[in-house]
Amino acid sequence: MEKHTNKKRTKQYFGLLIFFAISINSIFAVSWSSLRIKPEKEYCFSGETCQFTLEIPGVLPSRVDTTVQSTPEGVTIESSSKEEYVKDGVRGTLIKLNFRFSKAGTYKIPSLATRIDWWSYSIKFLPITVYDNPILMQPVLSSDLQKNLEVGKPTTFTIYGKFFNELTNINFELDTKMILTKNKDINPLPYHIGTFSTETYPLAEFTIIPLEEGNFKLPPIYGVFRNYAGNTVSIPLGEISLKSKRESATTSENSEDSQFQSVFSTNFPEAYEEISENPVLTPIDESQVLLENLKNQVKQKNIFIIATIISSILLLLSFVLFIIFAILKKKSAMITFLCLFAIFLVSTIYFSVVTNKKEAISLACSVKTVPEENSNTVMQLSTGDKIRILESISHWYSIESEDNRKGWILQNQCILINQGELEKLEKAGN
Repeated sequence: MEKHTNKKRTKQYFGLLIFFAISINSIFAVSWSSLRIKPEKEYCFSGETCQFTLEIPGVLPSRVDTTVQSTPEGVTIESSSKEEYVKDGVRGTLIKLNFRFSKAGTYKIPSLATRIDWWSYSIKFLPITVYDNPILMQPVLSSDLQKNLEVGKPTTFTIYGKFFNELTNINFELDTKMILTKNKDINPLPYHIGTFSTETYPLAEFTIIPLEEGNFKLPPIYGVFRNYAGNTVSIPLGEISLKSKRESATTSENSEDSQFQSVFSTNFPEAYEEISENPVLTPIDESQVLLENLKNQVKQKNIFIIATIISSILLLLSFVLFIIFAILKKKSAMITFLCLFAIFLVSTIYFSVVTNKKEAISLACSVKTVPEENSNTVMQLSTGDKIRILESISHWYSIESEDNRKGWILQNQCILINQGELEKLEKAGN
């Protein structure tokens, strides 16, 4: 009888250990599945080998197995390896994966199937932009000219260049419907870049003054470049459709109101003084909106961090009490603390996931379809909008808005939600 009791108790303890192992693994699964496989460089060229790496801290290579499930069309895997590494006194596994891309484009490789001990995870690849061989590339011209103009009103805009070795000159044509002048070359010509770069460089500043109302095209503007192959080429700015209109009627009405107000104040000064005491509305200070929104979001994030810590402590405490009452054979108490353990486990995982989300507050900007300044606009963000950072590539962020729309913005067009960024913004405001 005693042997049977001991055997039964052994099975219970064994079951508890398995349950504890599963629970602990569920918590670590959140951090492991949040790892990302990063390209060695921000970009690579078609036809060349591009290396991606994944670091798994605290896990030795003997415990890790990986499988590349599939690759997009035009992408082949050349080799893979895993080795042990040590960083900041912590040993871990470094996985290296080499891919070859047959053509240019932005690629997202399907998740890597990763097995750590008995448990399987899907670890995502960060996207990478692949360019053609620089020798085959031609320079690109772009501008920041707005499309709606006012007749007789000067508008200044800048011409930008990309993928060039050297700029030797910028030429433009005239048009009878407008005055177009080049104010200055932003850098002395010839402007030499040299090595390949994905940056977009400001080249020259122009001013345009429409002379009549209607729709028209911007006169041709050409950049004379030396490309990476060493050839001199003339590259035109893409066709830009513009619309000009005369000063709105509201402005002239305001002018008449000003004249009336002047006459009225001269003849009835007491009444004018009474009216002038009314408060004057001022434009909203966008920096203040940004600061207040960032404060609120950082406060919320800190609440989730505290909730994660408290939930983790209660999780451990409920498990310890469950073990104690299991040894004491208090069935009702065991069930109670087992239920509490499950609740705190779920809440801990949830709070951890929310805390690890990378979020930001946007500045007023356009969201692009792809990480290119000349690409189409998906939507407009206002200063203070909350966005979620999905991925980053070069100086771009892939973002998701609160209404679940996605796109790309420049990294300097938003402020990450964390205490460090808040302190910087407050210091800049002071």
